[in-house]
Amino acid sequence: MGEKLKNREEDKDWIHIPEEEIKWEFSHSSGPGGQNVNKRDTKVVIHWHLESSKVLTPEQKEILSSIVDNEGDVVLYSQATRSQWQNREDVLRKLDELVNKTLEKQKERISTKPSYSAEQKRLKEKRIRSQKKQLRKKPVYKDQE
Repeated sequence: MGEKLKNREEDKDWIHIPEEEIKWEFSHSSGPGGQNVNKRDTKVVIHWHLESSKVLTPEQKEILSSIVDNEGDVVLYSQATRSQWQNREDVLRKLDELVNKTLEKQKERISTKPSYSAEQKRLKEKRIRSQKKQLRKKPVYKDQE
């Protein structure tokens, strides 16, 4: 468990959670696998305690507090393949993606207003639509008033 997985991205901008901070669980996986399903523990469940992490700053921990459960853990699992090793890689990739996407700074929306010509076009189309609907009504005769 102490060795580093080979497929984890080494992007300098990304935060990678060290395996030492992760608690691993293995259990029987559902899905394909034939007779192996009931014999091999291929499902991988990880528990990562956010507050005890040494990789993150207090500000980052505050942002990530929205993805923890009642015990303060981030819990993820993978049972996509028949291989425990591939499921381990998959769940570590999921954790890295979740942490980095949550910490990604959202671009602030700049509110704009429509241009004068766009506003005039909208009002013109609105009048035309209103006239169409008026023409669909039954006519009112002077005798009926």
